[in-house]
Amino acid sequence: MGGNGAEPQPAVHDRLANDRLDSWKEIAAYLKKEVRTVQRWEKSSGLPIRRLAHGKLGTVFAYKQELDAWWQESQSKLDVEENSLDEVADSSGSNLGALASAACESEKLGVMTISPMVFAASPF
Repeated sequence: MGGNGAEPQPAVHDRLANDRLDSWKEIAAYLKKEVRTVQRWEKSSGLPIRRLAHGKLGTVFAYKQELDAWWQESQSKLDVEENSLDEVADSSGSNLGALASAACESEKLGVMTISPMVFAASPF
């Protein structure tokens, strides 16, 4: 009734309540993962889980907006890690190519090469 133009408090509270997930099961379903996975992510990767401290364990909850932000950040970290792993794999692959090329050259020269895999597969 006061004409100050400010948004009423209940509307903000309702928006936050709709954005809130109130259990491990709801959080896991929102992220499309298993409950154990999101629990592990909380411990190992900083998944933004909040707790109401009561009883022995308390009640967990999370806000969708915070989970979305965490997901975007962790995906970009995973992309960087995957790219660096791809670079290592590419350089390892070029080493394998060089070894294969050397093996072909040794065969042309009549040099016999023995693979360790022959011995592993041999019954003797």
